[in-house]
Amino acid sequence: RSACSAQAARDAAVITAQVSEALHALELNDLKHRYPTHLSGGEQQRVALARALSIKPRALLLDEPLAALDVHARRRTRSFLAEYLQKLALPTVIVTHDPADARTLGQKIAVMEAGRITQMGSWQDLETAPATQFIAEFVSA
Repeated sequence: RSACSAQAARDAAVITAQVSEALHALELNDLKHRYPTHLSGGEQQRVALARALSIKPRALLLDEPLAALDVHARRRTRSFLAEYLQKLALPTVIVTHDPADARTLGQKIAVMEAGRITQMGSWQDLETAPATQFIAEFVSA
């Protein structure tokens, strides 16, 4: 085999391993042969997350990554994501309206009101000294 085909085979093996790891971590192994049209909204959401993580990005922007999940899947996926992102020290911006997601996933949280950041800090900062009534209600939800 040529050096190019050997490298391509190694690259394919690495990609296959990365995809398998992400599918297993997000409990999607049983779904890997289904077409997207045969997946529920929550399953599609987890597949999209697995795809994003499997390419080992240098940074991530996740917009409501857990929004379409049922309560049980949301908790498991949130825990997995928190552990995974911390392990990789992967710079990530997560947009969420869910206080539990912000509390679990956010090291530094920026709260926006009417398109402006009104406070930024740790969850504890937001809880102990909320800058506005909106933030006080958000952290107590």
